[in-house]
Parts: sequence; structure tokens; C-alpha cells
Amino acid sequence: MTGGLVKEQTGLRWRQVLVSILATAALAASGCTSLQAVPVQRAPTTTTTTTSGPPASQIPAVQVGEEVQVTRRDGRRETFRVTTVESDALVGKAVRVPYADIAVLKVRRADRDRTAFMVGTVGGIVLAVVLAAVVTDAIFDEADRLGTVAGSP
Repeated sequence: MTGGLVKEQTGLRWRQVLVSILATAALAASGCTSLQAVPVQRAPTTTTTTTSGPPASQIPAVQVGEEVQVTRRDGRRETFRVTTVESDALVGKAVRVPYADIAVLKVRRADRDRTAFMVGTVGGIVLAVVLAAVVTDAIFDEADRLGTVAGSP
């Protein structure tokens, strides 16, 4: 009977589809980030104190290791991974941007809504593929059983 061979090939095909879907899901989940604006409060331009920088309340909520996109007041745009958060500047590899020069600061962070949507969508697709594989397997089993019964003398 060819039913067993067809069933074996179909099972292999379903496994390939399932692996492809899972790989796509992993890549999609890792890419669910977006640039989120972070407020930067500049120190007053005139100051009578002799502090070494703005107070901690003026340091933006950026963590070491985060990727940032800085638009400077003169319009230049730089993207870098933060290696140090200083009291008066963000520092990356070969770049230092004083807070006073920052017009817009964006940080790449996980987007919970997009991640939840992707996980739900991919989960639904995986469930549909698994159900289709189970149904296909059951159909081939029944076809094999009926072929054996019909082929009996």
C-alpha cells in the first residue's frame, strides 16, 4: 500500500511547516520593539551654582545597554547603544552627547502590544497547523484501515 508512504511524506511536510512557523515566530517576537520618546529636561542656561551637572531628576530614564536615537538641536541624528549614563551626557562607543544638545531622545524598547499580538497570531497559526496535522493523520489512518478491509478476500 502507498498509504503509509504518503502518510510519512505528509508527516515530514507538516514538521517542516511547523519548524518554519516556529522559526518565524521566534524572529517576529524578537523584533517587537519600537522607538519610544523619552523626555529630556535641559538645565537652565544661566546658573548661579557650581554643581558638576544637572540634578538627577534631569537625567533621562535611559539604561546602559539600551539603543537610543538622538536628534541634536542642530538637526544631526545619531543612533548608538548607551555604554554610560553620565550626569550631563549620554555616552556610547565613540560618541558623547550632552543633554543640553539633545532636542529629541528616543529609546528602542519592547512594544508590549505588538508582542502580545504577534504571540497570539503565531500561536493561533501553530494551533491550526497542529490540528490540520492531527486531522490529516487521522484521515490517512482511516484510509489505510478501509483499504486493508476492502482489499481482504
